[in-house]
Amino acid sequence: MCGSRVCTMDVLRRSLVLAIAAVPFGAAAQTPPYVAGTKRRLGVVYLAQRSFIESLPYDARPLAALGWVEGQTLEKVKRYTEDDRSRLDALARELAAERVDVLLSSGVPCTRAMQKATRSIPICAIVDDPVGNGFARSMARPGGNITGLCEGYAESSEKEIELLRAAIPGIQRLAIVSTGHDEAYVRANSQWLIKAANNAGIAVEVYQPKKRADVDAILQALPSRKSAIYLRWTGGEEAERLAELANPRRIALVGQEEDLVDHGALMTYRPVIAEKRQLASMLDRLLRGGNPAEIPFELPTRSVFAINRKAAAALGITLPNDFLVRADKVAG
Repeated sequence: MCGSRVCTMDVLRRSLVLAIAAVPFGAAAQTPPYVAGTKRRLGVVYLAQRSFIESLPYDARPLAALGWVEGQTLEKVKRYTEDDRSRLDALARELAAERVDVLLSSGVPCTRAMQKATRSIPICAIVDDPVGNGFARSMARPGGNITGLCEGYAESSEKEIELLRAAIPGIQRLAIVSTGHDEAYVRANSQWLIKAANNAGIAVEVYQPKKRADVDAILQALPSRKSAIYLRWTGGEEAERLAELANPRRIALVGQEEDLVDHGALMTYRPVIAEKRQLASMLDRLLRGGNPAEIPFELPTRSVFAINRKAAAALGITLPNDFLVRADKVAG
């Protein structure tokens, strides 16, 4: 028989358990629906010096086309690491405390810092392997407060190394050079490239040159005709200066951003994931109150392969016949 106060408490407990179970994982991270005429706040941590970020061209049109105009419907709350990665956790906590509506992160370290800072604010992440890195339960249904764009570097890195070996038969060394981030950050965000190169028998080193003498030391350490320099977060003017020094030594420059071939690089290959419209669309969904737990991570939609015939001639390299056919861009 059941008529006691204890039995009533059991019923209440069961009801509470069922109510909790009915709440989808990550639902608390959902931003309230957008009210027309109000302003949303977007928090961003830039993994570089403020002066460097502010010197870069910024295209606000993709977000503006969706109704997010800075100063009117959108306010950006910005933080800068000033090239000090140890500040990431503190800066992420600062942004979470600012009560922003959505956070935007790029790369595993930044996304990890934001994940630790909040489980309630939606995070739009540009990151590789979100499931393997513990940011999502699955690509289709992330299940928490993080969704965004998956960079797809695991697959593209193998393709990059395949192209590099075809262009430079017998390549032995690859120097990853970055002037935009510190060595620890570059290593963390180049893990798939390093793994693909090592699997192909290519030794990899990471460098962050500060002055001309550093560049000279890198070039001295690389064997001619059997090496390449992979540029990461390095601007066009810096690439041009490197090409002027590396190409005469028969050391090829490669990378991801296709405009590098306009500055003397031999070739570039990258998955196209963080296109402005694609990122703007994802941010739009979150800013309007979309639940990140239910918004799938998006994969690269295409890849871009660019080559420079003039650089190949300067390096004494005969590019495979199919490179011209496969290339999306041919310079030189």
